[in-house]
This record gives sequence, structure tokens and C-alpha cells, in this order.
Amino acid sequence: MRRYLSWPYTCADAQVALGEVLFLGESNWIGAERSLKRALQLDPHYPEACLLSGQLLETLGRLEEGLEMKLRALERDPFSAFVHLQISMSYWNQRRYDDVIEWANKAWTSTFSTRMPANTWPVLT
Repeated sequence: MRRYLSWPYTCADAQVALGEVLFLGESNWIGAERSLKRALQLDPHYPEACLLSGQLLETLGRLEEGLEMKLRALERDPFSAFVHLQISMSYWNQRRYDDVIEWANKAWTSTFSTRMPANTWPVLT
């Protein structure tokens, strides 16, 4: 972690790492938001920055904005099961349970689509 933080202020990776520590480790939401905004200024479509910003916004009660950030991550990483699952959790927070199931299924199928034949996929209902 120290190596990331010693990088210049112009490194999006370092800003995301700092934002993650501040948000998840220290509950310093103001500092985390500042670091994540800086990361997004450096790289507006950096998937990890978008996801973490989405989680932070949802923690602050800004559910729609959080979902929008996570959808930005999906634009850059459309086959990531983790991104699909994070979007599913956004819908959970909004109590949109039909959308939760839809996006959880997308996460599930994106996990197995490159590893297993389609006829062996379990189905979530």
C-alpha cells in the first residue's frame, strides 16, 4: 500500500487505493470521495474507481448516483461478473427485486460463459 501512496498525485491507481482505505478502512467518507473524484478526473472510465465511487455514493444515500457510477464501470468492463453483481446490489438497495434477479443471473452467466458449455449453467430463479 505504501508504494501506491508514494506515487504522484497524478496516478489513478494510487487515488483509488487511497480512496478504498479511507472509505472501507477508516470510514472517512469525505476523504474517500475526494480521492475517488481525483481518480475519475485522471481516468473517467476507470472501472474500479467507478465501482468504489458507486458504493460510496450508495453509503451516503445517493442510490441513483451510485447505480449510474456502476453502470459506467459496466461500459468499460462488460463481461465482469463482479461489475454485474455490484449492479445487482444497487438494485437490492433500491428494493427493485426483479432487477436484482436479472442482474444476478447476468453475473452468474458471465462467470460461466467462458468456462462451461451453456447447457451446464445453473439457473437462478
